Amino acid sequence: MEFVDLHEPFLQQLKVWARQAGLRDRITIRQGDMGALEDPPGSFDLIGS
Repeated sequence: MEFVDLHEPFLQQLKVWARQAGLRDRITIRQGDMGALEDPPGSFDLIGS
């Protein structure tokens, strides 16, 4: 799973929650604009906000 958000405090809290749940090594967390993703088409199966 990959999580993208502009708000750095949210990303920091997400890292804490993921670590507590034992999922930190299974997800990617990055700061960015969901409306301006630079990933190639077809990179994601599902996008939500």
